[in-house]
Amino acid sequence: MKRFLGILVLGLLWCNQSFAENIDKPNLICTWPDDKSNIFEFDLSRQKMFIITKISNSVIVFNYDVGEIFVTADFNRDSGLLTIFAFNDAEKKDLYANKKANCKEEKVEPTESREVIESNADIVWKLDDKFIIPECFDYIWLTADNYEAFFDEYIEKVDVRHSSNPKFKIFATNIGNYLNKEVPLNHTVNRDNRGVPEISLTRQLEGCLSIKPETYIKVNGEYGSSTIEYRVMKSFDPKIGKELAPHISEKFESIKQVEIASWGGGTMGPKVHTVVFGIIELEGKKVLLPLRNKSIIKKEPKKEKVINIDKIYDWIKSQTKHTSANSLMWDDKFNDLLDKEISKKVINLGMGSSSLYENFYKVLGGPPNEIIYSKDRRYMFTSACRRSSCDEKGFVFIDTKKKLTIGLIRHFYFNKVREHNDGAYLILSKSHKSFEEVPKIFIEKVKAWSKKREINPKVVRFIGADDKIIEVTSKY
Repeated sequence: MKRFLGILVLGLLWCNQSFAENIDKPNLICTWPDDKSNIFEFDLSRQKMFIITKISNSVIVFNYDVGEIFVTADFNRDSGLLTIFAFNDAEKKDLYANKKANCKEEKVEPTESREVIESNADIVWKLDDKFIIPECFDYIWLTADNYEAFFDEYIEKVDVRHSSNPKFKIFATNIGNYLNKEVPLNHTVNRDNRGVPEISLTRQLEGCLSIKPETYIKVNGEYGSSTIEYRVMKSFDPKIGKELAPHISEKFESIKQVEIASWGGGTMGPKVHTVVFGIIELEGKKVLLPLRNKSIIKKEPKKEKVINIDKIYDWIKSQTKHTSANSLMWDDKFNDLLDKEISKKVINLGMGSSSLYENFYKVLGGPPNEIIYSKDRRYMFTSACRRSSCDEKGFVFIDTKKKLTIGLIRHFYFNKVREHNDGAYLILSKSHKSFEEVPKIFIEKVKAWSKKREINPKVVRFIGADDKIIEVTSKY
């Protein structure tokens, strides 16, 4: 029984790092009936430690695993009695021990808030009638610590840096080849005393599904914010599971390539990860498995693309599918339009030395605003901001009758030099030789948009058909 109590307490110590997702999930403060001096807690708001399988006004049932011990706990909210069952097997048929505790509920004041920034049904992973949330897609960490721990546990411990070991690179990239052979399914690895819960290459999908699509979330914590977003790049025939994971006998329900962008705060931008995942059912529960940590989309030979700009402008005028800038950015037709209408001049606006087209794409690719039409859908304009740097913004104006596009980038650097805290505007138009030719309605829309956001640019520049940047602040 002492070992059982030790498992319980040890398991609770591991729950200190995770998302505090739901303040309605209480913290249980408990004591044993025969030892009221021994106080321990279950903070059920920490979803990475506890999987709640049932919650109501009268009962809470939750699971958690510690090493090779699988625990189920049943809390009666009326009596305050918590019944704990510990099993030797994941199927929970071989009971190891059980014990009862008396608990009181304590409301959890969240140290973190979770905000859904984007809900894009076109790029989300749908499972049955629900959707996988961004946090549940595991990838190789920036430090690679997680895959180094897996390699040490399942393959061999190395004395040199893992990055210098060719076996490690093959293991990390082609992880599906090792699943259910060197790497047992539903197995966890203890990362010693590094302050991180046990990790696993098998992601249980309990607690990973939402009723509505969630493709981009932001977590605001005591020490700053972090973001994670994803999109499904391609769905594959589940039959390729035999190739990607040859030692798994279960049939894959679905296999998809996912692009994940994670940002942990600070000045470094989001890190993008490409992973191929598959879903199978193990012991009656669906799990998500990484099969490749690389793209497996076959690149088609590049063909010269013929773009009919007139048809794209007609499509812009009539389309009703897209309602926000971010949704529009995923459409190839809109990207073809920007490719033709936005300058490729290379300049550093604080987003790396890249072309204006690439910078424009960045400032339209983050949290979006709605698409607005006017004058019988002749004019369309929308805006967005850069991921994880929302002070940098993008604005696009389209005249579907005259078939012209004008863009605007709000930036804070010009040729690597920091300018004003209020930022600057760079207006882009291949359709006009001078700033004086820019239609007044564009200026009116930009000024109204700026006023609403309390933006007063100190410098305004213009790049026109001659691809030269000039200052036009006094004319703006």
